[in-house]
Amino acid sequence: MKKRNCSKCEKLFSSSKPQTEDLLCFRCAVKHFTKGLFSEEGDLNTAKIISGTLTSDEERWLKEDLRAVEGPIDPALDFYNEHAPDHWYEVKCLECGYLQEYCICDFD
Repeated sequence: MKKRNCSKCEKLFSSSKPQTEDLLCFRCAVKHFTKGLFSEEGDLNTAKIISGTLTSDEERWLKEDLRAVEGPIDPALDFYNEHAPDHWYEVKCLECGYLQEYCICDFD
């Protein structure tokens, strides 16, 4: 990381990004994204990426978190989650499409 000047507050900060006329330090990037409101984790992560202050460890952790949120790797688990009913009482018949309690199909 090299020392860079923030384009807004003109303070020196360490960044992995090249110096440009629109480079913001972490603090100014957070202010820009939150517009004075409370910051959330996503705002902080975005500010670190934009300012170039995200470390390689933080980048790895963020990627691991994003992969975990994207869903299971096992296709069988993905199929189950995609086709599982929202509630136990909303099981629908695959033949007629009615809720199981109103099913008109004869399975005998």
